[in-house]
Amino acid sequence: MIGGNALPIAFGLLFFFFLLRVVLRKSWLAAAVVVLLAAAQGFLSVPGQAGLVLAAFSAITWGFGVAILMRFGVLPLLLAIFVSSLLPNNPLTTDFSAWYASATFTVLAIVLAITLWSFRTALGGRKVLTGNLLEN
Repeated sequence: MIGGNALPIAFGLLFFFFLLRVVLRKSWLAAAVVVLLAAAQGFLSVPGQAGLVLAAFSAITWGFGVAILMRFGVLPLLLAIFVSSLLPNNPLTTDFSAWYASATFTVLAIVLAITLWSFRTALGGRKVLTGNLLEN
């Protein structure tokens, strides 16, 4: 299942970050340890120069994940992981006559639905454009 690993990754990061935060008693220190451990795992998993690139990529990716978790919570982190695993694992094309074009439409429809639902929820019942916007 594509994107099916988003739930365990998000809650695993939440649990690991919470555990480090309890032990270290500082949020920023726990976030730094999570990022450093992710970078170390990336560096040790691939030998040579590619390990440095993977370590940097892992540090940036998990750093964004921890920042989303700290600032917005676990649901936006879950959706970010889901979308970031959904897009590269499905065929995307601009040739609508290709046999796999329906998969492109499905993936884009899912991402668009998540985006519109998130936008509507973030507004909290307020209107997007007010009448006095054009008067100024």
